[in-house]
Amino acid sequence: MYSIKGSRLITEPISVAHDGTISFTFVDKSVPYANRLSQSNLPSYRITTKPMRLSLHLPGPWLTYYGKINSFSSTGPIEVHAQVSYWQSQCPSFMRSGGSPQISGDFRISSHDSRLVVEPLCPSPMSLRIKCPGFMAIYSDTLEPDHNVWVEGQILRRVSNVLYLHTPIIAPCAHIKDKQWNSRL
Repeated sequence: MYSIKGSRLITEPISVAHDGTISFTFVDKSVPYANRLSQSNLPSYRITTKPMRLSLHLPGPWLTYYGKINSFSSTGPIEVHAQVSYWQSQCPSFMRSGGSPQISGDFRISSHDSRLVVEPLCPSPMSLRIKCPGFMAIYSDTLEPDHNVWVEGQILRRVSNVLYLHTPIIAPCAHIKDKQWNSRL
């Protein structure tokens, strides 16, 4: 499975349901080179959640959320259902890229040429293209389609159902590591 987390300074209109569930939509313009991308290539999100109160945090305009991608279409925003969320006075220091949404989880390799292309383990129209020269340099001779990798990164842009990721973390499954180790013997 894969998950998504982030923290957002809420400046967009919020719709509030009778049970306290909120939803809002935003375009992530904090991605690198956002001013060079067309609006349709910027990642957009619709977050639905029911924030909880935390006694240790001062409430504020930042909503920190942890959830799953609920649905993914090639044209609309990425639908995120956040199971956990809470208000804070500032963006938490542990969030990367100023709170921009970060996707993480286990994915299956579909191809690897100049970029690693991975797909979710469960059926989904989404695929991720990842530029990871260090990972490719280490594991390129042992990578095969259908191997699994664990990925965490920021969605940089979107072209139809393909998400381009900046990822500081890629971890190969045990099969890739074993094959790499055995090739050195």
